Amino acid sequence: MHQSREYVFKHQVVQQVAYESLLKKRRRQYHLEVANWWIARDDHRGGEQAAPIADHLERAGASQYANAEALAYLDRALAATPTTDTSTCYDLRNTRQRVYALQGDYHAQ
Repeated sequence: MHQSREYVFKHQVVQQVAYESLLKKRRRQYHLEVANWWIARDDHRGGEQAAPIADHLERAGASQYANAEALAYLDRALAATPTTDTSTCYDLRNTRQRVYALQGDYHAQ
């Protein structure tokens, strides 16, 4: 995205109506732009934003790429997380397992 803008909706219904009013092609384009924006800014954070990046990539129609990207970020996040932080490690591994399941890659789990 060329400019950083953030939209906040007070009501979910208003947000949904605004979202649904966009043409599907335009929605996919916006999702891809947002994913790329997150990727560019998340590089130094160890994959903190893996979930929203994957979500936007999937909504952009790049689900295969979204899964691979999510796994890469989750692996980086796991590597950056202290092993003593068992709760975070568990959450990251659980999320990674769900991505593998989405891909049907049960051996990688």
